[in-house]
Order: sequence, then structure tokens, then C-alpha cells
Amino acid sequence: IRRELKERCFNCNENIGFKIKNIKYIISSKDNIVLKANTPLPKNGTCVHYKKSYRWFRFPCCNKLYPCDVCHDDNNSKNHLYSVSSNCGLCDVKYTGKSSGYMANIMVCGFCSLEQSVKKECKCGMNMKKNTMYWEGGKGMRNKQSMSRKDSKKYKK
Repeated sequence: IRRELKERCFNCNENIGFKIKNIKYIISSKDNIVLKANTPLPKNGTCVHYKKSYRWFRFPCCNKLYPCDVCHDDNNSKNHLYSVSSNCGLCDVKYTGKSSGYMANIMVCGFCSLEQSVKKECKCGMNMKKNTMYWEGGKGMRNKQSMSRKDSKKYKK
């Protein structure tokens, strides 16, 4: 299979072409996980790699649920590889090697087990990322009464 794909370079945004040299097809098996509506996932969807992410992802390559991309790659390291080679003429960046290359396109809420497209918030109203008690560069907690006393921003005016 000599299929050519057109993409843009991540570095200079120039059009480049990719040729997939080989593809290995593997028959995927069904998940052992049964989703029940309005019941939480185990550990509310967290894993050892991302303890503040309350969702699981369904990957299109194997159609299985995993808590994160690292868990997916660890469990399927030899089955999900394809070879890609190309280079960008303007910035001399080479795209070669083997990669899992799959991004999840469906998420499962850790609180209600609802399958939906990947978003920050679920349809049930829960936020998929845990908020912390620290400033985090303005993206975290902003209420000074609820902030951790160890955060230096709590006492600044």
C-alpha cells in the first residue's frame, strides 16, 4: 500500500507529503469493560499517569477504552506501529520512524460513563480535569479564601 497523505509541517506550516510504507492490520477484540449509564468508572476514570483527569478515551485504532494515551501505548506497543517517512523542504525537519500516531476521538466520563466527543466538560456538567488549590499561572484557583496557604499569590494584593 503506497498511500500518500498531504499535511502541513508542524514547524514551518509548509505543505508536505507522507507516504505510508506498510500497514499491519490486527483483528481487534472486544473490551472487557461494560459501561453502565450513570455509574462511575473505576477510580472515577483516573490512572497512574494522570491522576487529575476523570475520563477514559476510546482509541480508533483498536476501538478499546484506556485511561490515557500512555496506558494505550504501554498495552499495545508492538501492535500499533506504522512506518512513516517524509521531510519538509523549507525547514529540513525529518518525520521518520515508527509511531502509534493515534489520537482518541471519543471520551467516556468518569462520573456518569457517558460516551461523547472529547471535551473539557461532560454533558452531565462535571469538569473532566480536577481543579487544584494553587494559582497555577492564573489557570488554577483564583479565590483567595479557598487558596492553599502555601501559595504565595494568596497574600498578594
